[in-house]
Amino acid sequence: MTKKVYLAGPFFDEKNEQRNRAQKAFEALQKNPTVGDIYLPMNNQEADYPELSLEWSKEVYQRDINAMENADAIVAIHDFEGHGMDEGTAFEIGWAVGKKYIVLFQEKEAAVNVMPLQAANYFTRSFDELSTIDFDNEEQKEYDGEII
Repeated sequence: MTKKVYLAGPFFDEKNEQRNRAQKAFEALQKNPTVGDIYLPMNNQEADYPELSLEWSKEVYQRDINAMENADAIVAIHDFEGHGMDEGTAFEIGWAVGKKYIVLFQEKEAAVNVMPLQAANYFTRSFDELSTIDFDNEEQKEYDGEII
């Protein structure tokens, strides 16, 4: 049985590093035999209202909440350049705690914040590993690096 995955992560940088990382994670998850549908918020930004208007934000927010509710698992990209973790991704992890299987992905070698780390059921730095995690059995894997 395949699982529905919500792929959370930032996609706002001007160099497109975040978008590229999200796309690589999406492609890795597509190869995973235990994953079916994948919802990637950056591919679901269209709305009936002007971008970044209050009405647009309400529509996009509700669409993302609905997608999280319908997902079996949340894969959250922890990497973020600049000031720390992306606020939207942090919200999505917090929303999912106790409701969904959470995989925390961090490509970069950096310390991980204690809150998203402890919310996660599985931690990985590998795109290849995203394609082999057993989502059906909610495989567990702890982080073993520096914590902030």
